[in-house]
Formats: sequence, C-alpha cells, structure tokens
Amino acid sequence: MAVTKHESIKYTLSFQEALEQVMGGKGWAQGEHFDDGVIMMEMGNMFIDGRDYLHVHDFKAERGNQKSDFWITKNLMMQKFRIVRTQADAERKIS
Repeated sequence: MAVTKHESIKYTLSFQEALEQVMGGKGWAQGEHFDDGVIMMEMGNMFIDGRDYLHVHDFKAERGNQKSDFWITKNLMMQKFRIVRTQADAERKIS
C-alpha cells in the first residue's frame, strides 16, 4: 500500500469545530484536502462596524501570498481539519 505524503498529519476537527477554533483565536484551520500552504484564517476589524470575517490565505509565493473569499461547499464541510499556527506547519514542512 502506498504511503501518502502527509500520512503522519492528523486531521481530527469537523468544519464547525475548526471554525470555532479559528474564530476563538486558537490558530488557522487547514483541511485534509487543502493544498500545501493553504489555510482558513480570521481577519478582524476589517469593516467599519468592526466585524470579523474568514478568508482563505495561500502562502505559496507563486500564487502571490494571496487572500481570497471562500465558498462553503458540501466538500469543504465534509473534510476533517487541523489547527496550524505557523507558515511552515501550513506548508506541511513540519509534522
């Protein structure tokens, strides 16, 4: 049986649990099917009324270290997630 590239990384949180962790300031969320370097993160006080919102952040240089809105899809909600706190962890360079 083939060993996957990131088999040792554990994804144990549901979508709802991951959102709660992110909105609670515990770190960034990464789904088991996300590309290396892609996370969901919170941006605070981005609106005049001070609301927080979630976006997708991509650390990969070739994609311009970009931030974008994300679509909540059935596939996204069915994934398992983990919390990461560093760019290296988000890029799956450490386990």
